[in-house]
Amino acid sequence: GMAACSSEDGGSTASTTTTAAAVAAEPLATTDLGSPVAGTARVVLGSSLDVTLEIAECRLDLDAQPAGQVPAELVGIEATGATADGTPVLLDVKRFRSAGAATTITDTVTVLEGTEESPVRVVVAQRFEVGGQVTDGRDPDADDPLLRVTQAAITATGVFAPPGAFAGDAGAVEGAVAIACA
Repeated sequence: GMAACSSEDGGSTASTTTTAAAVAAEPLATTDLGSPVAGTARVVLGSSLDVTLEIAECRLDLDAQPAGQVPAELVGIEATGATADGTPVLLDVKRFRSAGAATTITDTVTVLEGTEESPVRVVVAQRFEVGGQVTDGRDPDADDPLLRVTQAAITATGVFAPPGAFAGDAGAVEGAVAIACA
């Protein structure tokens, strides 16, 4: 009895591991981003990218209200820099509030490596919040907004994937961003 039981367990463990590996995003090398220096943004994607960028633009208006069909931009941040090997990196962070049957908050964080003309990699993390319910197609377990905005910093931790890709797709990677506008 013991042998059969143990071989069954071994089989199920192996298959679980294989499945998890196929769908899991590449994990973050570090989750402790520390406190970013004012005017900088630190971006970590899995173990493949860890870069500190300079903030080029920082717009915060957390009380902005949508005007009819036009969403209000609550957060708009752009930061630029380069990896150690000189590859340009662009970070774009947005939070919109839109009106409709229910107010929707949309958080989007885009990381572009390379140039817009010839990107090496583009990954996006995005979450929608409607009536307190959070939806994230790349991270179905997520239950809080992507962006956390405090006086000290704006942070985001989530699953980043190529545009149009979702949880379990190739190229999905855990990412974290810490931004200090000023």
